[in-house]
Amino acid sequence: MHVLHVINDLSTGGAQSGLYYLLKHSRTISDFSSEVCVFHEAGTFGEKLSNEGVTVHKLGINNRFSPLIGVRIFALIKRKKYQIVHVHLFPGLYWGAILSILFPHCKWVYTEHSVWNKRRGLLWARGLEGWAYHQYDRIVVISKSAGDSLIDWQPWLKSKLDIIPNCIDIPMFDISKDTIKQKRIDLNIDEETKLILFAGRLVKEKGVDILLQAVALLEISNWRLFIAGDGVERTNLTSLCAELNISDKVSFLGDRTDIPELIAASNLVVLPSRWEGLPLTLLEALAAGTPVVANNLGGVPEVMTNGAEGFLTPPENPQAVKDAIEKVLLNDNLARSMGRAGKIRAADYSVSSVSQQLFSMYQQLL
Repeated sequence: MHVLHVINDLSTGGAQSGLYYLLKHSRTISDFSSEVCVFHEAGTFGEKLSNEGVTVHKLGINNRFSPLIGVRIFALIKRKKYQIVHVHLFPGLYWGAILSILFPHCKWVYTEHSVWNKRRGLLWARGLEGWAYHQYDRIVVISKSAGDSLIDWQPWLKSKLDIIPNCIDIPMFDISKDTIKQKRIDLNIDEETKLILFAGRLVKEKGVDILLQAVALLEISNWRLFIAGDGVERTNLTSLCAELNISDKVSFLGDRTDIPELIAASNLVVLPSRWEGLPLTLLEALAAGTPVVANNLGGVPEVMTNGAEGFLTPPENPQAVKDAIEKVLLNDNLARSMGRAGKIRAADYSVSSVSQQLFSMYQQLL
């Protein structure tokens, strides 16, 4: 079986990291080969995949809407004769829909990675989106909530949906105590300091501003917040730190390649999102045995139970996030219990299990 994945890039992001885990593992499945096509450069995950023997096709096109994308993917499919083309993210949804008409012998799959996007707020987009989704043989959603949201937008899609969650390479998050100790030394964090971590894109929907407002309310003093990731909101968030008088407590790390070690070295991971499909950072934190405070929305409550692996908080509520953070940081026994529960829960999202679900769906299509 020969599969091509199409995605904007393989830099940072949940869709990108999830696809990285899948493609890395796909090399271990017999009679199965996966390649990936990115519109511009390979990015961090693309470079890793290339080093691990996965073929990454780089179109070298900056503009995601350039007609050259369609032309070059057309040539790639014609030359390589893929049996299945699996598309991720916007505007790949549209490029795949157009190309599927030209390659009816291929089976076409699209993964919906989120519960919402700006296009769903536009009534005129409903018909166009419906046409695009209609061109695919199967639509994968990463959580039940993502599927429910998509059906609300396009009710006729129900018969085409498969729920196949995000996955993680669990051994990558089995970090030794010595490595954790060294990472905290490198970060200049002593044993008494409680390290809070946010890892993700710095965009409005990730709600980092909510987290900053929450930590500004903390009644404990021995904490630091590290923000791993970058994005268009970074300048605004830096200014908000100054307004809240917490600049000395918050460090913006930018994009990082040591996320597993950062998560394992942290006392707590916080996900204050405004909407989510199924956040990879949540699964990664569970696999590392790090407690999580996350907003109770999207696919999050499908994965974690309030009070078990961490705490679920209502959206847009800095006070609730603050209270949950303190519950974890002030009770080491509770934190350890949550870490153990997280590791058990993470096993349900192992890359071997999820990739088998995806492989089975491909087989059914053929």
